[in-house]
Amino acid sequence: MALFSTHLDEIDVVVLDLSMPRMSGWEAMKAMHGLRPDVDIILTSGYPVDAADLGPARVALQKPFECSRLLRTIRQVLEAPRPAAAA
Repeated sequence: MALFSTHLDEIDVVVLDLSMPRMSGWEAMKAMHGLRPDVDIILTSGYPVDAADLGPARVALQKPFECSRLLRTIRQVLEAPRPAAAA
């Protein structure tokens, strides 16, 4: 969170694991989204993640996955049209 807060305008996409020390991925995602609602977030987990439960994340990757899949997912997220902002 410290790195994200310091570099808010430089980060285009965040890859978060749901199980992390000190702060869960859900808590980190909520905090990051609160600081910058337009940041793209990719969740990773060894546990199943229901697409309906992604919250502000764009996509979830089930572990284990290959680096090539992570790179493709990052590229897809960065190139995808951004969701329309709420009015």
